[in-house]
Amino acid sequence: MKSPLAITFALFLGAQVRAADAPTAPAITPQLAFKVGFAERDITPDIGMEEPGGYGKVYHRTFHDPCKVRAVVFDDGRQRVALVGIDLLFITRALTKEARAEVEQRCGLKAGNILIGASHSHSSGPIGMAEPGDFDQASPLVRDLYFNKSTVSSPGYTQWLKRQIVEAVVAADAARV
Repeated sequence: MKSPLAITFALFLGAQVRAADAPTAPAITPQLAFKVGFAERDITPDIGMEEPGGYGKVYHRTFHDPCKVRAVVFDDGRQRVALVGIDLLFITRALTKEARAEVEQRCGLKAGNILIGASHSHSSGPIGMAEPGDFDQASPLVRDLYFNKSTVSSPGYTQWLKRQIVEAVVAADAARV
């Protein structure tokens, strides 16, 4: 009977011979670093501003929680993408395009790699179904319905909102670790 040491040595030698005959594994390339950055900005409208949505004019009297823009930027070493969530009834295409273009200009994150979505909050800022000027040529009845009976976007709030979206994405991009 062979000794356990001899059997172990024979198994070891056999494994070494088989390993030498095996094809060489491809070289391992270093993985790209995955980085993520987060940021948020407060977009709570002022008390007295219009509440969006619904039927008729309603104005903010109190807030339970602040409204926010929250941004995250993901970077896999090849490209960056941003996801932006906004406590807002909706966001217009024009505002989305303007914010994306400014982010691209400020930090190089491609406009097509930025997804902006609204939570559909009726407790958010004054965003209306139309922008000022859209009904200037309409009949007096339509203008009255628009300006006096429905939510009208506040141009000042809309521009401030755009700045907050841009600032949140730029800050998230700078915060990538």
